[in-house]
Amino acid sequence: GETFRWHVRYELDGERNTLSTNRPSALEQPSIPELGYRPDALFLGSTDPSIQASVLVDSGKPALVVLDTMSHWIRDRREEFDMVARCADVVLLNSEEASLLGDGDQGFAVTQILDGGCSWVVMKRGEQGAVAFSHDKSITVSSVRPCYVTDPTGAGDAFAGGLVSALAGSGTHLLDMEVAMGRAAVMGSLAVESFSIDRLLEMTTDEAASRAHEVPVRVG
Repeated sequence: GETFRWHVRYELDGERNTLSTNRPSALEQPSIPELGYRPDALFLGSTDPSIQASVLVDSGKPALVVLDTMSHWIRDRREEFDMVARCADVVLLNSEEASLLGDGDQGFAVTQILDGGCSWVVMKRGEQGAVAFSHDKSITVSSVRPCYVTDPTGAGDAFAGGLVSALAGSGTHLLDMEVAMGRAAVMGSLAVESFSIDRLLEMTTDEAASRAHEVPVRVG
């Protein structure tokens, strides 16, 4: 059947502009296996918020819920996005998405999400790193310079994977956001060095640890 497709252009400053979006009339509702019920962590990847909500309900009560999205869903499914965001512990955004949510004011968007019950909002800023905001603190992580750049498409997903794995593996979840932000930056830097997940599969533990030492993390 027809699959979801979208076309973007990356500008010289790193900003991503969506050129066109092709969404099928119906997106398949995933079936949650028994082993996936009440997981330690649930990552709701960017898709229709109605599907994200369905997965969240069918998963029981995950200990940690991390939500990702994209501008298309914010424009077309704003109410549904807001509903899912209120159920998330961590919401991931880039600058374009935050501007849409805050009508041009990214700070207002962050405040709105936190006031809705979310513990952290993570702003992904590409080569400028990322900032995690809670009600009483912020954590800034610089980007890790990759050895070379092949394809930046999967950087955000790799960043999210590093973040979620660190939080889920800590046993204390949101208390270890500083460590999680550092690991996320490392995974993002590795992902851009290949197409697909090839570079992540080749990565060694020592290599990831070496890059992690290069990541400055500031708490404010």
